[in-house]
Amino acid sequence: SVTHLSNAITGLRASPEVIQIATKLQEPFVSCGVPFAQRGALAALTGPSEGITDMCVAYAKRRDIAVDILRAHGLHAYTPHGAFYILVHCGMDSTQFAYRLLDTASVAVAPGSAFGIEANEYVRVCCGEACRRQCFP
Repeated sequence: SVTHLSNAITGLRASPEVIQIATKLQEPFVSCGVPFAQRGALAALTGPSEGITDMCVAYAKRRDIAVDILRAHGLHAYTPHGAFYILVHCGMDSTQFAYRLLDTASVAVAPGSAFGIEANEYVRVCCGEACRRQCFP
């Protein structure tokens, strides 16, 4: 709590001047993007874009590899159009499944529970560069 010294309340105590300055700082700290991130976004939007197409093609190839692997194992439910990762139903607690898969097959997936209660029985999979190299040497 921020209070004047005379209030005798535990917590942070500050003078009215400090409270006035902190109040002015609260809005940009909570609601605004930090300047370095804003400059980075500006550079991304206005700078050279030659590599973007190549990057999108590479991500689409990785997505397609993951989709093909899921199809081969009867696990394909959908093909994402805006991402290279896929949520796959695992039929159990996703965190337990992720640990079990890591321990038994050395495969890392993200538990769906990290994305909300609705995704608790799903894991997020994607095909990274190592997967691409292994599937297409």
